[in-house]
Amino acid sequence: MTTVLFVCTGNTCRSPMAQCMFNAIAKERGRTDLRAISAGLYAANGEPASLGAQHAMAARGLSLSSHQSQPLSERLVHDVSIIVGLTDRHILGLQARYPMLRIQSFSPSISDPYGMDDQCYQHAANEIEHQLRQLIDEL
Repeated sequence: MTTVLFVCTGNTCRSPMAQCMFNAIAKERGRTDLRAISAGLYAANGEPASLGAQHAMAARGLSLSSHQSQPLSERLVHDVSIIVGLTDRHILGLQARYPMLRIQSFSPSISDPYGMDDQCYQHAANEIEHQLRQLIDEL
């Protein structure tokens, strides 16, 4: 099983959307060997996904209703195959904490839609989905 850990800042917008779409695309492609989880570099425990992220996923027939944020931890990174940071800044933080792990970023970075309107969340979701499809092709 290849486990991908998506990391953003608060684990309420970008990384939960990446996790949700990655798992859906992998399932759609019959890739039972792939799964995604998510966390935030500065996340609190137990926060729901932002409404904008929930709306963006609902527009794709997906749900983030059960998502609860979690901070990045040793326990989470222990069994992951790859960590994907949503921006270059996330990558710097990840490399400083876990220099021995396989870490990569989305390029271009995914802008943070937190506090923006639903259109910004849809735009971020579109960018994430495009890069997820490429990532799954590579795995």
